[in-house]
Amino acid sequence: MALPYHDYINSPFKFLDPYELADKDIFFGRDQEINELYNLCFKTNLILLYGESGSGKTSIINCGLANKFEGPDWLPFFIRRDKNVNRSLDKALQPYVKSKEDKSVVEKIAFLKGRYFRPVYLIFDQLEELFIIGDPSKRKQEIKEFVNNIKTILDANLSCKVILILREEYVSHLYAFEKQIPYLFNNRMRVERMNEDAIKHVIEKSFHKFNISYEATHINAIFKNLSEEKSRNIPLPYLQVYLDTLYRAHYNARYKKYKYLILPPITLQLSIIEGLGNLDKVLELFFNRTVQNLSTKLNADYTKLPSNFVISLIDRFVTEEGTKRPIYLNENRQFDKKEIKEIERAFENNSEIKETVYEDAIEYLKFHRLLRDNDTFLELGHDSLAKLIDEQRTDEQILKNTVLKNLKYSHTLYERELENNSAEANLNNRLLSLGDVNSIKEFLSFNEHKEEDKSYLQYIAKSKKYHATKAEKEAQIIADKEKANLKAQLEVEKNKRLRLTSTIIGLLFLLSIFLGYQAWEESKSAKKESINADKRNVELGKSKRDDKVKTLISFKRTGNYKKSIETATSLLKYPPTIKDRPANLPDTVIYAPVILNAYNQKVDSLKILMDLINGIIQNSKKNNVASLKYFHQAEVLDKIIRSNETELYKILKVENEIFNIKNSPIHLRFLNARQEVIKDIEFKLDQAKRFNFHGEVANANLKKKEACYLFSSLNKFPIEGNADQAAIEELKDQFRSNKIYCN
Repeated sequence: MALPYHDYINSPFKFLDPYELADKDIFFGRDQEINELYNLCFKTNLILLYGESGSGKTSIINCGLANKFEGPDWLPFFIRRDKNVNRSLDKALQPYVKSKEDKSVVEKIAFLKGRYFRPVYLIFDQLEELFIIGDPSKRKQEIKEFVNNIKTILDANLSCKVILILREEYVSHLYAFEKQIPYLFNNRMRVERMNEDAIKHVIEKSFHKFNISYEATHINAIFKNLSEEKSRNIPLPYLQVYLDTLYRAHYNARYKKYKYLILPPITLQLSIIEGLGNLDKVLELFFNRTVQNLSTKLNADYTKLPSNFVISLIDRFVTEEGTKRPIYLNENRQFDKKEIKEIERAFENNSEIKETVYEDAIEYLKFHRLLRDNDTFLELGHDSLAKLIDEQRTDEQILKNTVLKNLKYSHTLYERELENNSAEANLNNRLLSLGDVNSIKEFLSFNEHKEEDKSYLQYIAKSKKYHATKAEKEAQIIADKEKANLKAQLEVEKNKRLRLTSTIIGLLFLLSIFLGYQAWEESKSAKKESINADKRNVELGKSKRDDKVKTLISFKRTGNYKKSIETATSLLKYPPTIKDRPANLPDTVIYAPVILNAYNQKVDSLKILMDLINGIIQNSKKNNVASLKYFHQAEVLDKIIRSNETELYKILKVENEIFNIKNSPIHLRFLNARQEVIKDIEFKLDQAKRFNFHGEVANANLKKKEACYLFSSLNKFPIEGNADQAAIEELKDQFRSNKIYCN
């Protein structure tokens, strides 16, 4: 496939590649970190170097630290996990040992020290791959062997330095190593992203080195584009991609198709800088443009390719966690067929795909620096690309990866319990839930011939078997419980029948006793009937009176006061005798509440009430009972005064000779009733005064009218001796002072 002309530009910027030993003269801005790391190398044999993705950890080692050492002080071995970190370590050392004997790692390092007389540096880069890539069933053994190798090397007290490099979010995975290597975290160093001053320093130094002319306004414009990033601490890969893109834009604008072996002079132009835009999307735009161009070229050369071929191919290089995944090559340095099958799982129709399309696509991606060839495997150019690809995954891919991550996590916990010989209950707790099993069945597929998938399939099968067995046990428990409930229910029914039979027999026995007792009572009652006949005749009058009393009480309770008065009047026909009634319990105990309640309810005719009172008076005289003294409660008298019912007042006054005796009980009660009315008049006058003050004239007039009405009642019912004359005069003064004139 033909490549566009601008891809032949000899850009001096590293793009996504780390800085190497030969890049010493163009590696800027990390002097402080390099010196700190250099000093640590003389302080300890074990260094932990960690930081965010894109912070430049690998470049600090490969270029910065490597150039600090003289040749005799530096024998480095750069080790990536590949398929197994322990085999990779052995493979890195073996070419320098050149011995057919099977030697241990410690023996090989000792041999190298004796042969080259230099300190050996074992640099384990991207160590996070140890925890996220590979067969989970073999991972524990690999990690265990790795920790033992590191501990053995350090305990041997050889002139050997171990540097562990990993992303900071995976540092927690090393905590388990502390049991064997307690000082693991004693000498650690965090690599942070560059700040504003360091970035400006890198830009200016790079421009000077690469024959790029600029002015202060150009630097300000560039940094404006960079500082529009959400965080001022810019990832170095993004910066390198931005500067590479900026360089190519100026190169194309001036030199077109010409290619120079040396760096030609470049003069920055403000219009190109401003047109390039900010850093935020530069890597994403580059990635999307490369994918689109590759898709266009492949569709031109191959027919019926799936629309998602390129993105599915690249997605295979990213783990479910959003990190780089190495893809291993076969003996012919070609894509393994198993990997091709994994990629083609995402295709709807792959019948027309040829193997050469993979070769062409990979070569294109390598040329455009999205992929890097590491001899035995291919991987993305940088973790930043992995993060970008992970963010562009579809909802279905994200859901699928989430299910897969949960599976891996659960499987790891299960394997850990298995390794610790945990009890069966603990192992069962680490199995997949039934919901997880169903999700895996829906979203994931596995290759039974692949070692990693075999372990997962066995784990899923165990989980299924456990839930099937559990369901059978639960079903059996439910069946046993239902059987026991049925048996208990039959027993209850049996007991019910026995109790019913016993109850019937008992009732028949009680019935026979009752019938015998009833016959005896009837004979006894017959004998008494003749004896009580005369008594019933005597008590007939009393019985009728009692019925009337009950009727009277019934009407009173239901609030039918008119009927109460009528019944009370008819009750006068059946007066009790003195011997049948205690002297202190006259009829008025019954009548007085009726009269008062009827009066309060304003019955239709006052005449009915008067007739009842007169009847009570006559009966009282006939039976020599002072019945009306029970009417002389203050409440009754107060009602009489307030209602202006003069007729009732006259009857009470005429019939009670003690009513006019000064200081008698009735006299004092009447006086108290008048005093309560006087207080009420004073209160209403005070209310009228307050209403007038607030301008509420209508309410004030109402209270004046009520006060006048009560005052006229006092005048209609005078008390003997004018006992409250002073209070009356004072009321008159209050009426005059408030300018109230009653008719």
